[in-house]
Amino acid sequence: MTAAPSLPWVTPELMTRRTRSLSEIRAVAGWVLWLERRPDEQGRSVVVGRAPDGTLHDLTPPEAQVGTDMHVYGGGAWAAERHGSDMVVLFSDSRQGGLWRSRNGQAAQPLCPAAGDDGVTCRYADLSLQDGRLVCVREVETPSGEEKADLVEVDAQGRLHSLQSGADFYMSPRFSPDGRFLAFIAWQNPHMPWTETGLYVTDLSGAGGTVCLTGGTGQDCSVMGPFWDGRRLHALSDAAPAGASPESDRHWTPVAFEPEDITGGGTAWRACPLPPAPAEVGLPAWVFGQSCCAALPGGRLLARGVRQGVPVTLLHEPASGWRDVLAGAVPDDVPVPLEGGSRFAWLNSPLDGPPALMLGTLDGAAEDREIIRRAWEMPPHVVAVDIALPETLSFPVENGPGPLHAQFYPPARGRTVKRWRESPLLW
Repeated sequence: MTAAPSLPWVTPELMTRRTRSLSEIRAVAGWVLWLERRPDEQGRSVVVGRAPDGTLHDLTPPEAQVGTDMHVYGGGAWAAERHGSDMVVLFSDSRQGGLWRSRNGQAAQPLCPAAGDDGVTCRYADLSLQDGRLVCVREVETPSGEEKADLVEVDAQGRLHSLQSGADFYMSPRFSPDGRFLAFIAWQNPHMPWTETGLYVTDLSGAGGTVCLTGGTGQDCSVMGPFWDGRRLHALSDAAPAGASPESDRHWTPVAFEPEDITGGGTAWRACPLPPAPAEVGLPAWVFGQSCCAALPGGRLLARGVRQGVPVTLLHEPASGWRDVLAGAVPDDVPVPLEGGSRFAWLNSPLDGPPALMLGTLDGAAEDREIIRRAWEMPPHVVAVDIALPETLSFPVENGPGPLHAQFYPPARGRTVKRWRESPLLW
């Protein structure tokens, strides 16, 4: 039998074609919002929203470039809230600099300038907006090139109030639901956010100061991703359990703290026991704005983790513990709960197809999930057997925790790749 002619689908045109980039999924008042980078608009990044009726809307104006180069990699350059009939987006502009405000995608109004009267350059990232209160990380670069960071609250008139300073780096400022506390991550040079950070809380009422709940300077611990569930504060920590040996396996897992008022004023924070997640819940914080864990009603937690090198989605229920959900999905970040709490939105990055923004339920069938935006379209002649899929490999180690895991991609031998008796291009 004569072999079918070779029909290679991985062509130079496919590899170099323009594709959208989707990231930073949010849910605001029934809308699903995300950041979309468009190659057809010279790589411009736009905040896009899907309204409850299913229509898509650009929520930042055509002249805006949503982004920031703080810490080089940026991220978390926008936040949004629904005010009456208006969707208000506050954002950093990587072209013009400064902070801006746009209503329903109309022309943006300046909120904070990119440079001060004293000649310093200001950059803003990791924006968090709650009930009209905006808090973010500010980086100030002086004419001499020195960079200093702090956490600032920005009011509706663009006035800045510094809430925290003194650390070399800050990340993830988050107000408590009642606005009394501000949680954040801080660390010092020369450490990276995945080697030594601390979780801090400031009492904005004036009844208490700033306390470190876990990690901090001199502690071999990385903490990230704080989020609130009522008065309870959660974060992700890779601190070693008490009594653990140096060779024990350590990975990011959720931890929790609750405030207790002290007689005479002030607040004490009590650690709340949580069973460790059966996967690593966390990602190296190269960029601002990542989210790997979220609170759900009823004291539940939803997490995006990695187990043996493979992404998984986990649900923790107080009565039954951890279990896997969202079978077959590959979320980039933790899925975002929509209004009502039964449906979720996430950016799905499957092994055999393009990234796509999806809607679905945690325990629903894959065929019931809705795709609302793809990064790109698969060539129509490509079928499943044309795509190489990974096999998970594990390796024992002699020193330290193990095993190590890797993904091996055996070459695909489908209809549109090289003929069966020809050697693969790479092995």
